[in-house]
Amino acid sequence: MFPWARAVVLAARYRLPMLAPRWVQPRFGAVMRGEQVKRFYFREFTNRGYVRGVKKALVLLRAKRVSEDRLPDLLANAEPDPIVVVFEHWKNYFEPIRNDYELVRQELRKIVAPRIVAHVSRVEEPFVAMHVRR
Repeated sequence: MFPWARAVVLAARYRLPMLAPRWVQPRFGAVMRGEQVKRFYFREFTNRGYVRGVKKALVLLRAKRVSEDRLPDLLANAEPDPIVVVFEHWKNYFEPIRNDYELVRQELRKIVAPRIVAHVSRVEEPFVAMHVRR
């Protein structure tokens, strides 16, 4: 989610379209271990509002890929060729998005499945949630 959140912030800041993330990825280990929650994310998120489908495929075929760190320089120099900015890894955790928490929260609520939003909305008192692995 950190790469997604950083992409959301920079897309909003520079008014750029955002390609649909790949939420669904094979998690063979979860299946082999018989985990109750497989983390496939088939129905948890939507890609509405993102560039997706054939248009996304065409962009990915034509565009040069660059690191998110290069985006300000590329925009300042008006890069003529199409580019795809790649956001990877945790990269300073919350620091790059700390001041944009409201934007990230709003965007997250837009892409989370309505049934999950409804479930979370029923919580009446403040709580802390943790996801601990190993």
